[in-house]
Amino acid sequence: MEENTNLYGDEINLGLIFRDLVRNLPLFVLAALTVLFGVQAYKNLGYHPEYTSTATMAVSARGTTDTSAYNSLKTSNSMAEVYSEVFGSDVMEEKIAEEMGELPEHTAITSELISETNMILVHVTAQDPKTAYQVMNSIMDNYTSVSDYLFGNAVLELVDEPKVPVEPSNEVNLMKLRVLGIAAIVCLLAAAIILCNILRSTVKTTACAKRRLEGQCLGSIPHEEKNRTLQAKLHKINKAVLISNPTIGFRFEESYHQLASRLDYHMKKKNQKVLMVTSVAENEGKSTVAANIAIAMAQRNKKVLMIDMDLEKPALYKIFDNRATYENSLLAYLDGQALLTDVLQKIPKTGVYTVLNRKAINDPLKYLNSESLQKLIRACRKVFDVIILDTAPFVAGSDTQALMEYADASLLVVRQDVVRISDLNDASETLQESDAEYIGYVLNDFESANENSSGYGYGYGYDRRESSGKNEKASQQRR
Repeated sequence: MEENTNLYGDEINLGLIFRDLVRNLPLFVLAALTVLFGVQAYKNLGYHPEYTSTATMAVSARGTTDTSAYNSLKTSNSMAEVYSEVFGSDVMEEKIAEEMGELPEHTAITSELISETNMILVHVTAQDPKTAYQVMNSIMDNYTSVSDYLFGNAVLELVDEPKVPVEPSNEVNLMKLRVLGIAAIVCLLAAAIILCNILRSTVKTTACAKRRLEGQCLGSIPHEEKNRTLQAKLHKINKAVLISNPTIGFRFEESYHQLASRLDYHMKKKNQKVLMVTSVAENEGKSTVAANIAIAMAQRNKKVLMIDMDLEKPALYKIFDNRATYENSLLAYLDGQALLTDVLQKIPKTGVYTVLNRKAINDPLKYLNSESLQKLIRACRKVFDVIILDTAPFVAGSDTQALMEYADASLLVVRQDVVRISDLNDASETLQESDAEYIGYVLNDFESANENSSGYGYGYGYDRRESSGKNEKASQQRR
């Protein structure tokens, strides 16, 4: 299947976006702390306070005979425009230098005309209050001599005397800077996380799975908490989530009964007995899915056998809470140290028979291609209705491909938002090329808004309402 790179709205999962945001809360905290330290560093190293002393002066014409107030103000305003440039001129700076020795470094003299008036604001900005005030006083002492160069009939009057500045004129609002900085970094980080979630090429919704994955979707298994009871939460019991547990959620249990019904119908129709359950990567819940399928099959009055064929990382003994030993393990049988009757174990409360293994095997292909394993599968075919092989994931190597020759059908477990779609399709193509029929995939640990997991599958004459009633009745009997 050629990978479709188009982006569709029904492939965006808001729940997963929220999950990613929550998971990255430490990153948000780190970013906020970085902003706080950055603002503090700017204050300590990059911020230099400046102090400004200001004086207000009025310009008027001396001895004017114009009786019009408007013309008088216009004349004074014109002279004030010229004086506003004089106060910052080289002439004024030279006068100040003559009086103070030299104009202090980083000292600026500016002036501005108050619009439509004859008032001038003179500002002296320096790096300390004393310098600003001293330079301003020097201007007040020398502005008369400078003004005589320009207008002999002009009068400059001091309206508001300069004062020693007590606070920086360029003071930074650190609190505002911190708030704006944190808001900006949080928004940028959140946008980056949301964009990465949307562009991440994984299965996030059932619509995405149906559109982009090869094969049929046989069902969707919702997320289920491991520790539902108070005692389990207090003691942090980390047992696998099995539908044989009476405290399990109804949606979770029902999804497995529907999946088992579809598999049973298909395998019975094709006269298949051996089902291989695999996944692309580790931690996709493959073994738990396989175990629950086995239990659901057993509850349909099937004689079910589970064989742990993940020889490098066996996990079924943990799921079934079984203390497997070498004497009653698959490895002992393959080594010729035990009989089939020695390794077959029936798990209480499930009705499922198992062949388990506890010890990891360094060279699994040696056993997977052995005559002993072929003999085991042939013998079990005669006794059991359904045989489920829990295999290693594809990333573990060629173990899964070696087991395909023993299976009649295969099922791929796809956990939500874990494996790249291209890798899932590569695994599907490999399964399709084998002699075992690739039935399809099941979505595991899957939550999608406004989607019903029961709406997927082949429709092998499977009546959802009828089966739901039977399963509900069976569930009530079990409880």
